[in-house]
Amino acid sequence: ELTNHWILFAQWFLPHIILQFTGFVFPLPIKRHPDGNRIWPQYRWEALVFSFRCISLLGLAWRRKINKSTLEDGSCSIMPAAFCVGLTMVSA
Repeated sequence: ELTNHWILFAQWFLPHIILQFTGFVFPLPIKRHPDGNRIWPQYRWEALVFSFRCISLLGLAWRRKINKSTLEDGSCSIMPAAFCVGLTMVSA
């Protein structure tokens, strides 16, 4: 069963992570272009931070589902998710 979880991880999460890193392959101008139609290096880092926020929240939800981790009343704690969101806000 654990192998199935890693296969699902590779199918669903890995493509999103790889896609974000491929954005660093392309050359960009150092400064933002005056017409504003092109992305600049700061955008790539911000996109990476916010993508990892989404991926980490998906990972938390996935882990909760696999481990069936809930509180006594059947709900889930929001603290891990709140920590992920707060961390990305500070990082950006």
